[in-house]
Amino acid sequence: MMTAKESGLPPLPPKLTRCMSADVKSVSRSLNTEDNTPDSK
Repeated sequence: MMTAKESGLPPLPPKLTRCMSADVKSVSRSLNTEDNTPDSK
């Protein structure tokens, strides 16, 4: 994941960052169960 500095966005509150990272993990996990190809776009 890109850091706030790399993306040019202001730093996010830790709570929001944890929520986002957990959401990304759940989404990637669901994608992995549906399609095992690393890049399905």
